[in-house]
Amino acid sequence: PKAFALVTASNFLKTTPPAWLIKGLIPQQGLVMLFGPSGGGKSFITLDMVLGIARGVAWCGMRTKQAKVAYVVTEGRAGFRNRLYAYARHHKVDFDTVDLRLLTQTPDLTHDEDGKALSELIRKSGGADVIVVDTLAQAAAGASRTVF
Repeated sequence: PKAFALVTASNFLKTTPPAWLIKGLIPQQGLVMLFGPSGGGKSFITLDMVLGIARGVAWCGMRTKQAKVAYVVTEGRAGFRNRLYAYARHHKVDFDTVDLRLLTQTPDLTHDEDGKALSELIRKSGGADVIVVDTLAQAAAGASRTVF
């Protein structure tokens, strides 16, 4: 069993505040999940956010810290390509200058070997500060019914 510990609010306030990839929205360390109804624009918003991070430009008026991004595209690859193309055209971006790497095969993250293979692939390609799995429902099918 895990060992848990309580800390006082006073001591907690003395800890180092988080560093941000998008100021006040996306922490530099941790896990972020964007969720909502199907067709609600989650993938569009996620791509826009991480391209702001990869380029080191403000996103919706919030400062970003430039970082390497690995993006696992598990569905809608043709639509994703079209979004990248439209983004590049609209923002006049040359993707040769943006540190964004894509995986277009779908790993099964409910199996350790796929998670380890994905981790190794990202490490060998130069690492990533941000890893996006879009969508988690595709990459961890059935996980909502699995107890971790």
